Amino acid sequence: FIDHRQEREHQIMACLRDGITRIPEMVPVMYTQTDPRMFPAAERSVLSAMIRLLETGKVSCSGDPTTQTIFSLP
Repeated sequence: FIDHRQEREHQIMACLRDGITRIPEMVPVMYTQTDPRMFPAAERSVLSAMIRLLETGKVSCSGDPTTQTIFSLP
């Protein structure tokens, strides 16, 4: 579980470094083997990981984090 969570965080950070700043844009990049009908659930999963990254200061955003928020590296 911890390895999976860390891998997801690495994927998020890579997206941000590549200029992908919104969760709906990240999901197709991160979930290439997933049926697109599952993307809404994947977005919520990425949001959960993003909140942890916000809490640890690894990413930032203005306002409350949602799937529509623009995220960035600090």
